[in-house]
Amino acid sequence: MAASYKTPGVYIEEISKFPPSVAEVETAIPVFIGYTQQALKNGNSIANVPTKISSLLEYENYFGVGFAPQAVKVVVDENNNYAVKTVTIDQDKRFYMYDSVHLFYDNGGADCYIVSVGFYTGSTGSVNAISYANMSAGLSAVEREDEPTIILFPDAAAFGSDTDFYNLQQSALMQCAKLQDRVAVFDLYEKGSTVQPPDAAANFRMGIGINNLSYGMAYTPWIYAGYDRTITYGMFHDTTVDANHGVFLSNTTTKVTNLATLTADSNLNGLVTSLENALSDVSLVTADIDGLRGTSPTIDDLYKLGVNAVLTAGTDALIKSNLKTLVQTVAHIADTIEHKWNSTTYFKGVQLTNDVKSYSTSDKLFQGGVKDFIGIEKNAVTMALLPITEAEIEAGYHFTGTSWLGTTVALAPANTTQYNVPSTAVKDEATMILADITKAYNKISAFISTILNSAKTYASISQDNLYNSHPIIGNIVNAISKALNTIPPSGSLAGIYARVDAARGVWKAPANESINSVTGPVYAISNDEQAGLNVDAVAGKSINAIRAFTGKGTLVWGARTLAGNDNDWRYINVRRFAVMVEESSKNAAGGFVFEPNDANTWAKVQGMLENFLTLQWRAGALQGAKASDAFFVSVGLNKTMSALDILEGRMIVEIGMAIVHPAEFIILRFSQLMAQS
Repeated sequence: MAASYKTPGVYIEEISKFPPSVAEVETAIPVFIGYTQQALKNGNSIANVPTKISSLLEYENYFGVGFAPQAVKVVVDENNNYAVKTVTIDQDKRFYMYDSVHLFYDNGGADCYIVSVGFYTGSTGSVNAISYANMSAGLSAVEREDEPTIILFPDAAAFGSDTDFYNLQQSALMQCAKLQDRVAVFDLYEKGSTVQPPDAAANFRMGIGINNLSYGMAYTPWIYAGYDRTITYGMFHDTTVDANHGVFLSNTTTKVTNLATLTADSNLNGLVTSLENALSDVSLVTADIDGLRGTSPTIDDLYKLGVNAVLTAGTDALIKSNLKTLVQTVAHIADTIEHKWNSTTYFKGVQLTNDVKSYSTSDKLFQGGVKDFIGIEKNAVTMALLPITEAEIEAGYHFTGTSWLGTTVALAPANTTQYNVPSTAVKDEATMILADITKAYNKISAFISTILNSAKTYASISQDNLYNSHPIIGNIVNAISKALNTIPPSGSLAGIYARVDAARGVWKAPANESINSVTGPVYAISNDEQAGLNVDAVAGKSINAIRAFTGKGTLVWGARTLAGNDNDWRYINVRRFAVMVEESSKNAAGGFVFEPNDANTWAKVQGMLENFLTLQWRAGALQGAKASDAFFVSVGLNKTMSALDILEGRMIVEIGMAIVHPAEFIILRFSQLMAQS
């Protein structure tokens, strides 16, 4: 409506002539649903909350790192020089989320969402099993988010039941069809590669159903990631068995292999013994320290708690009582350490024994700290303040004769510091004494930390020497690493989708692309086997192959949706491009809701969509010599709408597109010619 002018003058009216534009939505923002080490952002829980991240570092800050199993079952063949036959990790205790996100970023991924539906371990430290209820709840949480365009849940491959696996995949397809703005990338239930792809494919086709298949893409086989793994000796020390004495834990005749007697080479066997001794030292030191910290996280936390109790006490009597408790706590720590570690036979590792002696010599760490602390205890002001006698002090220690401290309690002199203050205020005196106690305690604490770190360092060095020098154990370690690197491929595929979309466009099929950070597929699919995967004559459920080619590496060698016999939605790029156009057009058309349903609005909408599709045609997404061959946009009375449609408030726009299809089969035809001259 024209403005009503009442005052004489010059007025300016701006007239909009250009149609609005369509903003292309993002096409490769996956959402990973699974288990994590933690779920914290800025100190707040983000469990079961879809959270956007943009890097692996950000994932680690919020969700932690990957899970390492405590024990791995290894079966070796004694009759074949202890060659590794099988490596078994409890399938329902596997967690693939972290490695899948890692592969996503290694293969070109950018932004993604994470939904942590549970943690690796429970409150008691036991490993959690994958829960269908948790995974389903995570999928439901994703439905409320508009931005994700790809759903994947690599941890589902660890379900104890394939029924749960297929039910979750069917729910994902249902959500994709309902929202029409996302697709799902599926792994097959290969159970850590123990089920071969041909069998897994047959099971998958039976379990996935027939609904909404054009929104799903499946890939096989699993892949070997190329990541370094930390394989501790404890993971296989007590779980390596001889195949000639029964399958692991299947009967009472199972023989746990003694890793220190695998060879006739005493030097190699000695490496095993050295590592076991070093690990024993770590256990001894750790147990001693844990026995001193009580319910506090560390000994230092225990000490700080005692100091705080003194400084915050409200009465003189409570100050004295809390200070006495703190003094007795430090004395107990010093006495226990000396009493436990006074024997040269306590440590099996010679190097660590030498370290203990080195760090306790005159004026160094432990000896200096204990001498200083005993001096503070025997100070006249301290004894009067607590109160405590010199006899009571000495009774608190086991060592009364010369020990590796190089002194005796009786000979440890009292210091002569004047802790008295003019006001003789108890709190002031206690504060002055605390300052000196803290200096002495820091030396004792530093010694304890040094010995613990030394024990761990020697164990690490011994383990590296063993792994690098002992061929049999080296093979066991490599086999375990390979088993831990057996990963479902969905995370890497999501990264490839993002990489191809960024480099070429969503209309380019994400196939004939190499997979980064992998050493190969776990199963070599032949041409004949892929023929059966790619074309399903019965139900059309195509499964894309991952194959290794000489000189090329590991490639994605398939580009079909699960609707492999559907001429409309056979190819992944066609489905994903259509999703992008539909969502982009829907968002742009939202601005016209409740606008007049007349020719002016129709022209604007038609112009907006034609401009958008023209850009897609120029980019190569649509096929045709000219724009009119590549697409059409139609809207209008007696074209797409009847008069009744207009009366009932419906504006109907029809869009047709000639989306490019991949050249899946390139056929070169050769023939011979007769000689012409």
